Amino acid sequence: MRIVIIVLAALLLNACSWSNFPFLYKPNIQQGNVIEENHVAQLKTGMNQDEVNYLLGTPVLVNIINPTETQYIYTMKIGKGAMSEQKLILTFAGDKLVDIQK
Repeated sequence: MRIVIIVLAALLLNACSWSNFPFLYKPNIQQGNVIEENHVAQLKTGMNQDEVNYLLGTPVLVNIINPTETQYIYTMKIGKGAMSEQKLILTFAGDKLVDIQK
């Protein structure tokens, strides 16, 4: 009898991980820096790192392999829908912005 109870309990707990049930709530999940087009439009080559951080905020992702490259990444997953991603890659030479990639 104990084995049956343990097996049923395990099955019931495992059912909580299934996400295809229509009645399960899935929250919206945002991660990273919000990348607003009006802020990106204000970026100019020659700006220093402090000016860029003032406009866009401190980057969440720092490239330790290439410290001259800064990545601003924003992801949004609405409920059970697909995840959308925005990426902005900035390259610095010294303390000056030299390249902007969207």
